Amino acid sequence: MPRESRVEFRALNVKAHPHPEGIYEKLWISAAQMGSILKFRGDKWGMVGTWQVIKVNGKPAIEGELWRFTYIDPNEPWFNVEKKAEATAEDLKAIQIPNHLKPSMKRFRYLFATDQHQLFVQTYGDGETLGIEPAQNFVFALLNQKALELPAVVVDLVQDKESLSRFIQRSHLQTLFIDISKPNPDRFSKEDEDDLFEAMSREGVKRKKIELIAENDEGIKPNEETLKQARVAATNGHVKATALSPDGGTKIFDTKNHPITEAFTYMVGRDSLVERFRTNALDLLARLIK
Repeated sequence: MPRESRVEFRALNVKAHPHPEGIYEKLWISAAQMGSILKFRGDKWGMVGTWQVIKVNGKPAIEGELWRFTYIDPNEPWFNVEKKAEATAEDLKAIQIPNHLKPSMKRFRYLFATDQHQLFVQTYGDGETLGIEPAQNFVFALLNQKALELPAVVVDLVQDKESLSRFIQRSHLQTLFIDISKPNPDRFSKEDEDDLFEAMSREGVKRKKIELIAENDEGIKPNEETLKQARVAATNGHVKATALSPDGGTKIFDTKNHPITEAFTYMVGRDSLVERFRTNALDLLARLIK
């Protein structure tokens, strides 16, 4: 009997310097083939479980699964729930788990649109959650392994521009910090980004930081140029702002806490998760590059 299941996913912007044609496919596949087990967060570790090169509108992309599991450190203390005490050396003799077996394995879909350097990662499904920041840390570690001997990679969260705009335009801003990281020159670029990135290139600037501090409680009144810079940083960098709340306190907005999130439902046992994830990821990609 088919059942409805909800899936959520988020996006990462992957940037390599330098970036000759085909570098992203080479990076991902080479890293995946190494089979490295890398940390997500805490005792959760994982690896690239599967990968397959596909074509998206004639351009290469890679899709597959990330596998996550729990790493148990046998040298850490164990607890005996029956005795309600730390396990003794005698208790531990009963543990017979081969080192190559890891519990709590979970699978999460991904799609890497390599031509636009956008990586879409499943963050929720079947009651299981993969935080986007642990996923970001995992991908950064995966693609920056020294053994790859390939260009260094930066991995940014793709953040929700709409929630950022609402906060900036409706709040009594006290501080506004904008951190812009220049993308690859051949990356898709929207009209409001062109001038900014061209100016950074002319000045030989890779990264630009802007900090505004209000002179009184009336707050900062950002002009169109500042708003444009904040929008650009939401995809290529980071924005953090503080504002006065009605009760006299301080509200904090950080784009790291507002990644763009997409969701869809599908019928388990009837629909293909692979196809539904691909369709929805490509739909978000089309909106990001529109």
